[in-house]
Amino acid sequence: MVYIAKGRILHNEAAYKPGDQIAEITRNEAKRLIDLDVAFENEQAEAETKVIPESKGNKPATSYVSVEAFTDMKAQEQKKTLQECGVAPESSAEKRVHQYTEWLSRKENEHHESL
Repeated sequence: MVYIAKGRILHNEAAYKPGDQIAEITRNEAKRLIDLDVAFENEQAEAETKVIPESKGNKPATSYVSVEAFTDMKAQEQKKTLQECGVAPESSAEKRVHQYTEWLSRKENEHHESL
């Protein structure tokens, strides 16, 4: 299987832009990204994505969707995503998008500083 990013994704400390192949992912993570409509499965690609087993003992992988994908989510999905990010969600969609944009920007800055 090959998984391709449709939008900007941060996954396991790696940044992907639209069209990039996701290097390594579990089946559950791939399903989540596909369900969020930020990645797709491409059976025609030459190189395979390394599908790694789910691990109980390791730190869970982190995948972040683009602001565009977050904006397209339903209110409950936005709230759940913000809670998973450790952010208390606001009541209005506009404020939630702003919260996520700021949070994602901080995460991207942390990622770039760690390189």
